[in-house]
Amino acid sequence: MSEILPTAEGDSGPVPRASSNIRHLCRMELEGGGQIVMDGKYAYVGHQHRPHGTTILDVSDPYKPKILSTLTPNHPWSHSHKARVVGDLMVVNSEFERGPGARVSEYPDGGFRIYDVKDRSNPKLIKFVKTHGKGVHRFHMDESYAYISTEMEGFVGNILVIYDIRIPSKPVEVSRWWMEGQNVAGGETPSPKHAEHRLHHGMRCGSEIYAGCWMSGVSIIDVSDINAPRTHARSRRTRFSRCRIRSAANPSPYRRKKNARTGAPTRASLTRRCAPGT
Repeated sequence: MSEILPTAEGDSGPVPRASSNIRHLCRMELEGGGQIVMDGKYAYVGHQHRPHGTTILDVSDPYKPKILSTLTPNHPWSHSHKARVVGDLMVVNSEFERGPGARVSEYPDGGFRIYDVKDRSNPKLIKFVKTHGKGVHRFHMDESYAYISTEMEGFVGNILVIYDIRIPSKPVEVSRWWMEGQNVAGGETPSPKHAEHRLHHGMRCGSEIYAGCWMSGVSIIDVSDINAPRTHARSRRTRFSRCRIRSAANPSPYRRKKNARTGAPTRASLTRRCAPGT
């Protein structure tokens, strides 16, 4: 196999797929990954679809990575396509994945699992934390806290739930953050976007969490007081998200330009189908 990334067909003929100084070192046959995390000489692959869970690889020799261990989801309707690692702790999500026979109303496994991966060839489950509904989507973590995007009882769509994981066998919920219209059990009026108005995930940097909020823009959350997260700033509706909201009536707000020579859609140069400002 060539060490240089192959070229792709473009409007002006063959063009590089990536920068010319990127070298292809190897390829492994693994199930598709929803997230790959690198930590030292190890790679952690969260597989996109059930029944595949997490694979831990030794990549100390990047030409010859080795599979050290694999984990499968604990329920046939679960996928665990996200993984995060700090030191010898690994956290993976457990989330409902649609498929034949799967019924979210009967799903019992939504949450996240904490593993001891000191021995990467033999991960040991420390604790399963059950949340609610479909369970946990994406998340972030550091040495002290896990910042979880999950459904919770009484809320519409995923919210942020922060857990103290300094004692991994006894994680403790510290606080929650949500957008207006999500806490229906608390009397809030539901958003007209319903579950599309939700947290996708947040990533902490210093005393702030930068949160993608699916069809409701972007939020910056102040966590200088970890017990009381508060919204620091919010971009409530972007041009893109408003366009996406219209997708029920107009399934694709974009159309692809076509290659002038072949007539095939290009991978770049998307043209807006929506009017400006919508």
